Amino acid sequence: MEIAPRITVDEKVRFGKPVIQGTRVHAIQEIRNKFGQRVRQGAWDTMAEAKTQLEDFEGRIRKCNGSLPEDLHFHLICEKYDQWAQVNLAPRTRMERFIATRAHLKPFFTCNVREISYEVIEAYKTKRNKDGIAPATMNSELKALSCTLRYAVDCGYLDELPKIRRVKVAKKNPKFLSEEAIWKVLEAATPRTRWPIQLLAFTGIRKGELAHLEWSDVDFDNRLLRVQAKNGWMPKGNEDRTIPLTEGAMQALQALREMNEKRTVKSPLVCPGRKGHLVDIRIGLNDACDRAGIPRIAIHGLRHTFGSQMAMAGANPFAIQKAMGHKDIKTTMIYVDIAKPHIQEQVAKLNKIAIPPPPVKSNITYRSREERERGRGSSRQPEAAALNQ
Repeated sequence: MEIAPRITVDEKVRFGKPVIQGTRVHAIQEIRNKFGQRVRQGAWDTMAEAKTQLEDFEGRIRKCNGSLPEDLHFHLICEKYDQWAQVNLAPRTRMERFIATRAHLKPFFTCNVREISYEVIEAYKTKRNKDGIAPATMNSELKALSCTLRYAVDCGYLDELPKIRRVKVAKKNPKFLSEEAIWKVLEAATPRTRWPIQLLAFTGIRKGELAHLEWSDVDFDNRLLRVQAKNGWMPKGNEDRTIPLTEGAMQALQALREMNEKRTVKSPLVCPGRKGHLVDIRIGLNDACDRAGIPRIAIHGLRHTFGSQMAMAGANPFAIQKAMGHKDIKTTMIYVDIAKPHIQEQVAKLNKIAIPPPPVKSNITYRSREERERGRGSSRQPEAAALNQ
């Protein structure tokens, strides 16, 4: 099925005469929308530009006969959106939305795209809630639905986006390692996983950023590490950043460089895998946590460890945001909340301020509320008697 381009008006078009306003030529293009309302568009610099816009407008009308497809199915929109996502979204984001659409959205929304309303979306939320899914999972599916419908609006297949309410998610503090736990995990880790774990904990980079980190990204002289896009890969948010290297990070990088020099085939990657990029170090991290006698932590928890340790060291939230590559400062403030015990220690320094002892109890007797009310009433009676006289 060929989908027509976005057209929201009929063939009633009139091209008006140019109007001189200051130094610009305004050509007024009067059209009528599908509700019969007159709409005026224009404000081009020259008459030639206005005529070009008019010819393009009339060509779009002739291509679709001035109407929108009324029976456009939701599944067709999903296929079109997936084709768009292959070019415009990161592979992981595209795969997450593709799975949510194929497994849950398509089986439920077996209707035309124009039939998806607020009530239908709420019915979908009710069904998924009965399935027992987590609120965060439901929000991910609603995000996929919202992006698909927004794509339909942008392409002109849908007039407006229906209202989609996300569900509330309980706020949870991320798990991280304390200073003592960092020492125990690194001490218990094997030589193969020790240095990647240490590099993650002291730079705060993501697992994917570690897998694509190359030696050309490391500046040993200036003690800097650059996270930047590679051929076929880009960091989250498509933004490059530079991270200053601490002693712990420098030690890990120097050890990894020595390991790379001993290889028969040198690799441009800092942490290469057996075949190409590093796949995962989760098993090595779990084994290290078990041997250290501490609860297991996810690989992303090492990133939380970096942010929380910076916050507890008194770092500026803006500096934490830049080092970790957060777009929104609200994400960074999570680590400031994690550092509450550290804040309590700092506030406890106010205990050193000398304050006077509490006052000694005097012999003054205080009247009750009823006695005060009776006293007010007795004082008002003579005043009322004087006024009556």
